[in-house]
Amino acid sequence: NLTMKNSQDDYIKYRFERAWKTFEDAKSLANLESWNSSMNRLYYACFYALRSTLYALRSTLYALRSTLYAHTLLINEKEPLAGSDSINFVLISSSLCSVP
Repeated sequence: NLTMKNSQDDYIKYRFERAWKTFEDAKSLANLESWNSSMNRLYYACFYALRSTLYALRSTLYALRSTLYAHTLLINEKEPLAGSDSINFVLISSSLCSVP
């Protein structure tokens, strides 16, 4: 879905911009020798950047899971994901997409 992808890209971009702005705030506070406040802003700059990165990774992993599922269906046309194969696939794909 093109709209959904644009929305995800916008969210990721917003989070990175927020991280950068927060980092700039941390530098300004350090120049004023406000060390505790500067460290607080650095912590949140890292938090926002990591959150954006994990969100982008999560989107990639969802796409990978869909590809793996389609590939598994093609290999096992007669009995797709039967028995323990389906349990293993569900466990693997769930762990790939469990990023918050």
